[in-house]
Amino acid sequence: MRYVHANKNVSNKCFLVIEHENEHFVASLIFDDVTFCWEIAMLLQNHIGHSIKEIGSLEVAGSL
Repeated sequence: MRYVHANKNVSNKCFLVIEHENEHFVASLIFDDVTFCWEIAMLLQNHIGHSIKEIGSLEVAGSL
């Protein structure tokens, strides 16, 4: 993952920029809860540069 963006005051969306095989992809995550969205964005931001495999194996429940 290369970049994470979320605006905790306005949106329940988190945007990610992912690099795979020298290509960049943009993804959005949409949550019902704005606060939870922000917490996930901060968690992901702390893992920029890590592989998708590493990020996918994070224990979210204990981190938030």
